[in-house]
Amino acid sequence: MLETAAYTAEEFVADVLRAMESPAQAQELAEVALKRALGSPILLSQYSGQMAERLEFHLVQRPQLAIKVFSMNPRQPKSPPHDHGGMWGLYGAYQGVLGMSFYRETENSSPQNPVLAEGVAFRIRSGETVPVSPEAIHSVWAEADNTVVLTIYNGDLNNTRRRIFDLSSSRVVQEISRWEERLQQGGGSEYKL
Repeated sequence: MLETAAYTAEEFVADVLRAMESPAQAQELAEVALKRALGSPILLSQYSGQMAERLEFHLVQRPQLAIKVFSMNPRQPKSPPHDHGGMWGLYGAYQGVLGMSFYRETENSSPQNPVLAEGVAFRIRSGETVPVSPEAIHSVWAEADNTVVLTIYNGDLNNTRRRIFDLSSSRVVQEISRWEERLQQGGGSEYKL
């Protein structure tokens, strides 16, 4: 973790926007900014009210970029397995511990009847980052109270067609996800798998 006491949310956003101007290196440069952000104790100080009231909010949401902050706790359900509609993502634990597992489609899987096998679950601790490839299917959950996660995606995640998997029925629940928004409003129960 890089210690950077004076790194603000505005500086972080500006660095990620600059990173996106170099498509061949965007993910690598964005990860440098994310690692710097994870070491800044003042980064989210102006957002403490939003973090207390909301599961997630955007620092940036544009057609080519989304930077989100998730405030999570272990009482919230594990996210359903999902993909990011062909976008890459970066996850960084600002505080707390985030659990994550990746899935693969088995040989019995088809677009109409997806069958997934879950890989080994792992933890992302405060200060650590994990890249999520464009083709990845994964699930996330909080393993500690007051877990705060920063994410970067090379697209508008909330308005992108992506797959959300229901493991109990081997089907795709929906293609445009607003799971985080519905969970925030007390919904999302259809994903308690």
